[in-house]
Amino acid sequence: MQIKNIQVLPLLKLPVLTVISLIMVGCGETPSAGGHGGMPPASVQVMSATTQDVPFNIELPATLSGSKEIEVRSRVGGILTSRNFDEGQTVTTGQSLFTVDIEPYQLAVARAEASLESAKATLNKANKDVARLSKLKNTMSISQSELDSAQYFRRSL
Repeated sequence: MQIKNIQVLPLLKLPVLTVISLIMVGCGETPSAGGHGGMPPASVQVMSATTQDVPFNIELPATLSGSKEIEVRSRVGGILTSRNFDEGQTVTTGQSLFTVDIEPYQLAVARAEASLESAKATLNKANKDVARLSKLKNTMSISQSELDSAQYFRRSL
């Protein structure tokens, strides 16, 4: 294959010669005025090596777990108002670990005391009814079944 248009070659000569000349200029060395270009040499000290003991400490991240893991359970339910120990502190048997809100228990005691007083009043009334009905039975004012009902009610208390 022949190139028919020969006019392309003269146009390529100029860019090729320019690239070659730039490469030649860039690769050449130019002598500097001071003889050594750049930074001065670093100063160096010479020491003799000796053997000695040095401390060797290694710090590594870790997760620790106790040798014994104890499960703590409460004897009662309720809202905790305070914690009576510090994290990691040694505790002894019987030591108070938490304080529980006392108000619900005080209300329960008051309710139980009221129920007790009510039961005492009911028993007292039943005793008086049996005593009164016994006197009426002796005078034949009431039937035996009414007295028996009052006695059974008193025994059920």
